[in-house]
Amino acid sequence: ALAGQTMLAASSTYYAFVRHTNLVGSAAWSAGVLFTTPYAGASSTYALEFDDVTPDSAFDYDPAIVEVNVSGNGRARLKDIGSGRYTTLPYPGWSSYRALTIANANASTLTNMQVKVTVDYVAGMQATFADIRFASSDGLTNIPYWLESKTDGVSAVFWVKIPSLAASASTNIRMYYGNSSAVSASDGASTFLFFDDFSDGSVSDWSSFAVHAAAPTASVVGGMLQLAGASREGGVYFPGYTFTNGIVEANMILDQRTGNGQDAYVAARGNSGMTNFYRFGPYWSGSAEAGIAREAGHIQLNFSAFDYGNAVTRKLTFQLNGSSLIGRVDNTTYGATTDANYTSGYIGFGFDASHENSTNMQIRIDDVRVRQYVATAPTVSSVGSEQVAESFTSIT
Repeated sequence: ALAGQTMLAASSTYYAFVRHTNLVGSAAWSAGVLFTTPYAGASSTYALEFDDVTPDSAFDYDPAIVEVNVSGNGRARLKDIGSGRYTTLPYPGWSSYRALTIANANASTLTNMQVKVTVDYVAGMQATFADIRFASSDGLTNIPYWLESKTDGVSAVFWVKIPSLAASASTNIRMYYGNSSAVSASDGASTFLFFDDFSDGSVSDWSSFAVHAAAPTASVVGGMLQLAGASREGGVYFPGYTFTNGIVEANMILDQRTGNGQDAYVAARGNSGMTNFYRFGPYWSGSAEAGIAREAGHIQLNFSAFDYGNAVTRKLTFQLNGSSLIGRVDNTTYGATTDANYTSGYIGFGFDASHENSTNMQIRIDDVRVRQYVATAPTVSSVGSEQVAESFTSIT
């Protein structure tokens, strides 16, 4: 080090080091090059080589793009290639990415498949995971995703819509991060077969239905669908989407309930007007349970003991594939059965507060989504090491 010197001393030996700085950051220092200054009163010019190889092989470049003045001063410049263009990557402002390997154990190719990806926080990410992005293995194609949940600075759960997963094979995608100014691009509508988070503040595209009593009042409160009323039975369904096989999920909060003979549910395969449908959710009749039933007639198909609890957000999952029906609360199964009465129809939500007690009931629903079902869900089998993200891949 020069230790505060403003010029080099005569007849002294020094080491020179160089490094470059770009948008990604500073590179490592080069190896040191030794040189000695001349005696006092003399001057000298040094040509220093920092790459530890001969100048002829020091740098590789594409002569179709880069022009070097080899016989003159050795300077280089980009050529004017006329109508050519950069092939730009979707995330030029991101510093890092990792390769994610997605394993598909099914004997068929899966297209536009929703895959669960759990991301552990690493240095360089925003603590809120707002800068997470996904792309194809070459980085050229953006892949839509939805953020399900997160613990800031710890981990987050994403659902990523993979365009194609080869049969009985693994597929790589990229996960980008490292942009402190990025805002979340979470997009449920682009990720799932159906999605509604009621962020538009409206239930106008949902229709009310009644079962044996007046339908509950439907509205959007605090960004969630709210169903409320006394001695009501029914709910809402979405007539603009037809569901056959798949997985219906939503977050549901039970705000108010008293007495027995009441239930709240997610409905699937309902007919027009919802007189016939399957339903899954919590039920109270002397004891707390959760399970699957069939309308019309309140026909219980399979139930298990479960206390849903008030003012608690829980995830309801209703999986229907042919005659197989499975219901889960927070990923734990509380109903599993087979029934072939209904094969296709609408999805919806509702409650029954009209039996045994004339009481008030209120539930709230959010983040309604439908995703594909396969026998073995694809999983992330490995996460690669951190790589420096490029801004572009080629010039053509």
